[in-house]
Amino acid sequence: MKRAVSFLLAAGALCALLPAAAPAVPVLVTEPSNVDLGIVEGDETVSFQVLLSNPGDSPLVIDEVGTSCGCTVAFLPDSVLEAGESVLLSGEFATRKMEGDVRKAIFLSTNDPFRARAVIMLRIWVQRKLTLSTEVVNFSNADPEGGTVREVLFRPGSDVDFEIVGISGDSDQVEWEVVPGEREGDRVIRFTSKPLPWGTDIAGVVEVRTTVEGEEKVVLRLFGKVKEHR
Repeated sequence: MKRAVSFLLAAGALCALLPAAAPAVPVLVTEPSNVDLGIVEGDETVSFQVLLSNPGDSPLVIDEVGTSCGCTVAFLPDSVLEAGESVLLSGEFATRKMEGDVRKAIFLSTNDPFRARAVIMLRIWVQRKLTLSTEVVNFSNADPEGGTVREVLFRPGSDVDFEIVGISGDSDQVEWEVVPGEREGDRVIRFTSKPLPWGTDIAGVVEVRTTVEGEEKVVLRLFGKVKEHR
């Protein structure tokens, strides 16, 4: 009898030392994780798809699908994915009145303990007759020794005769030069800050003259501040 009790105690102690089985959990995987819709000219509605999968070992529940803008809609045919299942999330993105590098988000609320609030980013370049990456050149936290570089991309639409024929400005705090962009026909204005005292405000207006009808004069605004001395 004593041997039986000792065996049971030893077995109980051994079980206590064994690791507890991991709880079953759902897992959300999105493919692709972010969506690049490329270049679209004009006002168009672009379709996209994202594959949602559950490689976990318990059902994945998607409680909510939302977007950061009314320009984007997303459709999900099934809100519960059993272990090993997949479903296509489809949607549309309307580029109306947009221009340049546009980014929007899709939000998913799920019971995945590690992705309770998942985000899928959409990116698209909306092209007009002449599209700029920005009209405001931000020199915040510029180096007092100079050499801080900021770039503005000028991208013409297809079949648009485009050249930069002149640049003038009222600021002596920066220099500029025109260089080719990555895409054929692109031009980049590269601004470089000059040496300036610590804490100096950077401000000014730069006028860019082009050959594009209706965009013969483009105004860029400079702003920012040189690093404070520490």
